[in-house]
Amino acid sequence: ARGFDSVKGSMLTLFQTIVAGDSWGMIGVPLIEQHPGTALILVTVVLSVSLGMMNLILAVIVESASEARDHDAEQRLKSSEKDQLKMKKELLHICSEMDKDSSGTVSLSEMIDAWEENPDF
Repeated sequence: ARGFDSVKGSMLTLFQTIVAGDSWGMIGVPLIEQHPGTALILVTVVLSVSLGMMNLILAVIVESASEARDHDAEQRLKSSEKDQLKMKKELLHICSEMDKDSSGTVSLSEMIDAWEENPDF
């Protein structure tokens, strides 16, 4: 096989096959027929490249999922804080309505009156 007559030629053929996507069969089968021991090397290269690419693709997918999960958790936290602030404002409003004498505190009688009169309470 002309592509494997020197180290430089072998590297170029391997690069052409891996990067350019030239057919492994066009290069590998004649070489294996002539030198059967090269099958182990070619199979190892094919598996290494395939597993390496699959690993890279999987890493990108996992990283994207992790970022989406983190973003979702941040959004839920912001939403929860917003809901808590809204509930605090509502409670403050109810308490200010209950404080009939504007003393800044709610007495037991004001609380009992609010229980009977205020549907929000």
